[in-house]
Amino acid sequence: MFSINKQPASTLIAQKVYKSGRQSCSKYGFDFNKLLKAATKPDANIEEYESLMRIELDTNFDRVNKELRKQGAITLEQVELNVNNIGNLLGAMYTFHNSRRFIYDTKCNHYLEFLNTDLPEAIDKFDFMDCFDDIEDIILDFGCVNGYFNLMARLCKTTYTVNSKRCSEAPAFNLTFLSLVGDRSAVIGQLSIVKNIFPNLLLDKDGTVMPCVTEGKCPRCVVFETELIEPDNYTVSKNYCYMTPKKISEHACTIDILQPYKVLKLMAYVWDMYKNRHTLERKNSKRQNSYKIHEVSTISREDNIIRPLHKYYKYEREHKPWQGGHHQSPVEHERRPHERRYFDENGNLKKVVKVKGSVVNKGGKKAIYKVERPDDKMDLF
Repeated sequence: MFSINKQPASTLIAQKVYKSGRQSCSKYGFDFNKLLKAATKPDANIEEYESLMRIELDTNFDRVNKELRKQGAITLEQVELNVNNIGNLLGAMYTFHNSRRFIYDTKCNHYLEFLNTDLPEAIDKFDFMDCFDDIEDIILDFGCVNGYFNLMARLCKTTYTVNSKRCSEAPAFNLTFLSLVGDRSAVIGQLSIVKNIFPNLLLDKDGTVMPCVTEGKCPRCVVFETELIEPDNYTVSKNYCYMTPKKISEHACTIDILQPYKVLKLMAYVWDMYKNRHTLERKNSKRQNSYKIHEVSTISREDNIIRPLHKYYKYEREHKPWQGGHHQSPVEHERRPHERRYFDENGNLKKVVKVKGSVVNKGGKKAIYKVERPDDKMDLF
């Protein structure tokens, strides 16, 4: 099914994306360096990046059209499809740099084992809708016993909202599964998660390598008509296949091999662990036990190194930019006994906790407080 690699699929696919992006820019006359700079700058913005992409496409459309005709794109529909693929490729350059990248260790030997194994109770309880409003764009890789599956899942918030009979201007995410096929990256499957429609999903059958099990004549396929509204009010009509949990559980569609509902629960779990990474090693943390058994790692943007989340939190603290102040830390110092007072929402004293005196950072460098003798001529009063 999906082979096993020595590196995460997202690392290998990102290399292909940047290489293909550079080649496409050279072929069609786009400014690759300008696009790359816009995608990788600290305050990168997806709307600004997509606007720059459209300018590059519009400016060089004649050349793009000519090159595509040479490649065999004869009809207008074929040209539009290829232009859309170019846009997706350039968009992927932005996504790979700006998404949070995580690795979940499945502890499985192969993908079929993962496919047929239920999620642990600690993860199965998560609901993707609980994090819909605050989750960022993320990429999820799947670790296994001897490496990583040749599969990654990418979750990206759309710049458009969705109109249909069931929702009005609803926000949405795209969930895309990618794999290396030969020497190129390929979209295996793509679904849209729309607020007010979930848990039902919208399956996009265009531009993926996974064939429809009945070649588009699925008796249970329900066409879902939508309007995608961009921020500038540009509207595109698009039809999706309406996917339900029942269809997935009954294996009524080939997309069930990607287990989208399982992956969305994993993403919700991973995001929760990431948001609360500062608590993962606390003795009283309610997430500590789950994290120890179902550890999550991240691939940091800064150096592309894989670190478990609790170690990444330490890395963040050690490499946090200086924000002012003069306290010399960490140093050994004495903390006096004191009281902590807790108040309720009305300002009434709720409880008092006595904190014993202690030595903080024992064994660390000791603070030296030096008092200079004042100048005899100094007027002290």
